[in-house]
Amino acid sequence: MKTFSSMLIVILLLCGCSSHKTFSDIYPGDIKKISKVEISNGPNSRSFTDISRVNAWIDKVKGLTLKLDPNQAPRTGNAYSISLFEGDLLKLKFFSNYIGGKYYILGEDLMKAIIDLYQSDEKSNN
Repeated sequence: MKTFSSMLIVILLLCGCSSHKTFSDIYPGDIKKISKVEISNGPNSRSFTDISRVNAWIDKVKGLTLKLDPNQAPRTGNAYSISLFEGDLLKLKFFSNYIGGKYYILGEDLMKAIIDLYQSDEKSNN
């Protein structure tokens, strides 16, 4: 019985240390309060403040799974920089594959959501 209990504890600990997180797990606050999304691609920047568009984008990405990249070595070169705001307060800034101080392997769905919003027709604030 003692061996079974020890095994169960080890399994529970391993399950709790998952290298997969959703976008909502990584966001430092209530993801529903995001009011502005800024996306930069090199020297070009676009700002999105239409709350229905921001909410639609958040709905697309909040449940997407991010996998921790086993290679955490520093690197350079990111296609996009994304800043998320609640009012005027910057809550999270991340790069295409670098979020919260860790490198992630992003799925196609998240990259597509970033690119689709960046290329959409809302007026940009360069």
